[in-house]
This record gives sequence, structure tokens and C-alpha cells, in this order.
Amino acid sequence: MQLDNGQPPLNQQSYLGQTLAALWDNLPQLVVAAAFLSLCAGPAFALAAVEWPAPAAAAGVLLAVPAWMAVQHFEGELLQGKATPLRLLLSGWRSFWLRSVRLGVLALFLPALTWLLATRLAADSSLAVPVATGGVLASLLVGGILVLYTCPLLALYDTDLPAALRNSLLLPARHINHTLGLVAMAVLGALATLYLSLGLLFVLPVLYGMFVANNCRLAVQLEQARQNSIKREVRKSLWPN
Repeated sequence: MQLDNGQPPLNQQSYLGQTLAALWDNLPQLVVAAAFLSLCAGPAFALAAVEWPAPAAAAGVLLAVPAWMAVQHFEGELLQGKATPLRLLLSGWRSFWLRSVRLGVLALFLPALTWLLATRLAADSSLAVPVATGGVLASLLVGGILVLYTCPLLALYDTDLPAALRNSLLLPARHINHTLGLVAMAVLGALATLYLSLGLLFVLPVLYGMFVANNCRLAVQLEQARQNSIKREVRKSLWPN
């Protein structure tokens, strides 16, 4: 197995330890990444706080989503043990901006549709509540897939958006344990932020991003091994010894 700059091989057994070690070894860089992400997400939070949802959504798509993509790219380099200059955050923001904006617009489609339908059906509460509930759950599902797989696939492998979307529909089901683990981590982080301190919003997303990025690396590596195994089996069936 190929190693990343002398790093131990990434597998299901070493995933957690390797991610925690990378977190500890790169804490100063991650603090800077957290400040960068907070700066880019700040306008969206401020606009949401004064109840301007449309400008908040626009600011999130134009600033925060590209920043998250840049942070994922930055963290992917850190996880491989590479020398990673801080300027990679700015260059990543620029290089992934267009794809990030397209992804952000896609992520907004279901919540916007849910809001419009619930508003139209508000007079008939028997329909408005199920529509709103179903729309919120579907939006959370789609948003989770985009954050956990589409974003790191784009950021770590510099693929195009259609390919990233297609692969992000396959990976969660094939690696359900890790997917559920990341979802549980996100829920615990949200509860900690809600009940302990909003200040956790400064650090938790970037720390969580390290687990997301390394999970994506592991999932892609396992898929490559699976495809290579299938190819070997096909060759054996066609040209048996």
C-alpha cells in the first residue's frame, strides 16, 4: 500500500488514531483555519441574527461555502503530512469558488422549496405540518451528504461537481458505520454548542472537518481496493491459470 509522505497506512483500524494525531500535530494551523472560516461565515450569521434570511443565504453561498471547501482542501494536505502553507486557504477559496457556489445553490433548493410549499399550505395546517417536517428531514439528509462526501471529494481530489455528486450518493451506503459515526459527532457538537457555549462554533467545525476529510480519504481508498479486487476476479475468470 502506498503511504503519504511516511504516514502510516490509512485503514479502518488506524483512522481514528491517525486523525487525532493529525489534529494534535497541526493545532496552530487549525486555529488559523478556524479564524478564516469564522471570518467568511460571519456575514451570514450576522444577517441571520437580524432575520434577513435571503441575504444570509446569499452570504453563506458566496462566502462560507467556498471557505469550508478551502478548509477541507487545507486539512486534506495536513492529513497527508505535507508541508501546508497558510496561503493555501486563500488560494483554495479562489480555485474552488465557482464549484462551491454551485453546490451551495443546490443545497438551498430543498429548504427553499419546503418554505414555499409550507407557506402556500399554511391555511391548511393538516398539510403544512407534514410537508414542512418532510422537507426539513430531506434537507438535513441532503445537506449531510453534501457536507460529508461531496465537499471533501471536490476539495481533496479536485474533481468536477457531477462526478462528486454521483460518488457521494454511493459512498454513504457502502460505508454506513463511518457515516453514522460522523452524523453522531455532528449531533453531539450541535448539542454542546447549544447547551454549553456558542463559542464552540469557532473551533468545532474545523476540528470536525479533519474527521470528514480523513473519512473521505478512507472511503475512496476502500473503493479503489474494491474495484481492483473486482478487476482481478474478472481477469481470473477470463484467463484462468
